Amino acid sequence: PCEAAGTAPSARSGHTVTAVAASSGRDGSGDPGALLVVFGGTDVARKAYLSDVRVLDLVANAWVETPLSAGSAEDEAPHTEEEAPARGDHPGARAFHCAAALGATGGAGADSRLVVFGGRRRKTRMNDAW
Repeated sequence: PCEAAGTAPSARSGHTVTAVAASSGRDGSGDPGALLVVFGGTDVARKAYLSDVRVLDLVANAWVETPLSAGSAEDEAPHTEEEAPARGDHPGARAFHCAAALGATGGAGADSRLVVFGGRRRKTRMNDAW
């Protein structure tokens, strides 16, 4: 098992893990795949769809807190209730979606973007891209 420092994401299924280039400002390397980004999924124990974003810095071997690490109450859609809406700056809670890193592949000023498409929340199938 990965024994990284920091708080790891909760147990989940239907999430994505995407390798993303670290920006040169984070660790100075700009290495492609220096970060692993975990997004969304479903927490079976709590019966909730998730919208949190967790980042594992592979250079520092540590989970990094982001403004979206905790998700938020309105973005955790219980399986038994209506879907939670997406917020303006990131997709709402979902599972079984696709994600890809687009953009730079490293070097000075490198910047990658994580693109999320589709997925489902309860019985709703999504056709949106973020």
